[in-house]
Amino acid sequence: MTTVEQITGLGNGLQNLVIPPSNNPSNNSYSFAGNNIIQFQLPNAPVLLDPSSIRITGSLRFTNNSSMAQPGSASPEYEKIFIDQYLGVNAIFRSVEFSSTGGNRQSIEKIQNYGQLLQCILPALNQTSNYQNDLQIGNLATQNTPVSSEFILQNAAYFKSIGAGGSGKANGIRFSTPLYTGLTMASGQKLPLSNLNGITVTLELQADNAVFFSTETSANPDQLARIKYELFDLKLECSTYSPNAEEKMALMNQKKGVLQCNTFTSLFSVLQASQTNAQFNLGIKELVSVLFKFTPTSSVNNLALNEYQSTRVIDDNNETKQFTKVRFMRSGVEFPLMFPIDVVDKSLECELNKYYLQALKNVHTRTTPKLAVNGLTNDVRFSLGASDFKYTLANQVRSSNKLNQVYGVGYDFFSSMTGADFDGKPLTLNVECDLADARTNAMYAFVLAKTMIMFDENGVAVMN
Repeated sequence: MTTVEQITGLGNGLQNLVIPPSNNPSNNSYSFAGNNIIQFQLPNAPVLLDPSSIRITGSLRFTNNSSMAQPGSASPEYEKIFIDQYLGVNAIFRSVEFSSTGGNRQSIEKIQNYGQLLQCILPALNQTSNYQNDLQIGNLATQNTPVSSEFILQNAAYFKSIGAGGSGKANGIRFSTPLYTGLTMASGQKLPLSNLNGITVTLELQADNAVFFSTETSANPDQLARIKYELFDLKLECSTYSPNAEEKMALMNQKKGVLQCNTFTSLFSVLQASQTNAQFNLGIKELVSVLFKFTPTSSVNNLALNEYQSTRVIDDNNETKQFTKVRFMRSGVEFPLMFPIDVVDKSLECELNKYYLQALKNVHTRTTPKLAVNGLTNDVRFSLGASDFKYTLANQVRSSNKLNQVYGVGYDFFSSMTGADFDGKPLTLNVECDLADARTNAMYAFVLAKTMIMFDENGVAVMN
C-alpha cells in the first residue's frame, strides 16, 4: 500500500470548475419548506481537487409577506428582522458533508450545526476590515447587526424583476461563500478525485426560525414569523490541477492509497448547573483540538432570539455568568493541561481565551490571520463582551454589542498535527460557573482530528 502525501507542482494546468447542483429542482430554488437538500457532484476524473478553493455561489432572496409594512412606510417591518452578523448567508446551512460519490458512498466529513462551528472560528480569524470588505460582499456577513437588516435583508427582499410592477419574486442578492470545514481549512491536502470515485458535497438547509430573529413587539408577532428564505441559481466553484499524460496514468493505476487530512466532528451537550461534566466517547486516535461554545436552549429555533450568538452561560435573570474553573480531562485525568484553569472574577476569562487561540492555530482562512483576544478594542477578533451582560433582544441588535465568547484547547503542542490519542479514552470537559439556578444552556462542541482516507478497488474507508 502506498501513502499519498500532499502533491506539489504536479500537472500542467489549473482548471476552474463550475458545477450546478445534481438535484436541481424544476423551479431552480431551494428552501427549508421545499427542497432543503443541495447536492453537488465533483466528477470521477484523474485530476486533483484543491478543497480550499471550494465556494458556493448563488442568490438569496426572502419571500414577500404582503401583510408586512413595505419600504417607505412609516414603520417598515423588515427593519425589525435580522440575521446573525458574523455568519451572513452561512446561517442558512444546517450541515455540510463531503462523501465519495461512487462505490460505497463513504462519508468523509460531516459537520452538524455548521453555523455554530463558524461562530467558533470566523470572528477570531478575521479582522474588522474583512467584515467590511470581502466577507460582506461574498458571505453577506458584517460586523454590525443592523446592517444585516438595512442592507442584506431589504435588498434581498425588495429588488423586483423588471416589469413586475412592485409584485412578484425578488431578484435577490448575490453571494459567494467558501466552505469552512477541516478538509478545506486545516488539511492542505489535494484530493485525487478518481481514487475517491468522485466527491459529493451535500448541504442541508436550516429552519426559517433559526435563520432569522426579530425585534417585533406588536400584538401580532406571528406576522414576522412568516418570512422565508430561498436560494436559487446555485453553483459550486472550485479549482483542480490537471496532470500531464504520464502523471495521469500513474494516478489511474494507483489502486490503493492513503490520504491524510483533518476533519471536524460536531458534538452536543447541555449545562444547567454550577458544575457540569460533559463526557464524549470520541474513538479518535489523533485529536488536534477542541472548540466549544454556549447559547441558551430557549433561543434555538426561536424567532425572538439569535441562536447563533456565542454567549457565556446565562441564568434565569438573563444575565451572563463567567466560568470560575475549567478542567480538560482524558479518562478522568487532567490532560493536556495537568492543572485546572482557575478564572479570576471579572477577568473576561482571559486565561481561557489563551487556550482557545491555541486550539485555532491549525485552522486557517485564505488570508493570514492575526489571532488575538483583548477586551479593549472594537476589532471583531477581540469582541468578547463583559460578564453580567444582560441577554435581551434589544442588546443583541445593538451595533455596539459583539459578544462572541468561545472556548477551546489544543492538543497539537508541537505543530506537527500529531494530536492526542482518545481511542477508548473519553474526553471530559468539567466546568464550574456562577450559575445559581437550573437555566439550561446548550453546549456545541467541535473536535478537529487527523483523519485517514483509505481507498482501494472496493471503495473508500475513513479512519479517525
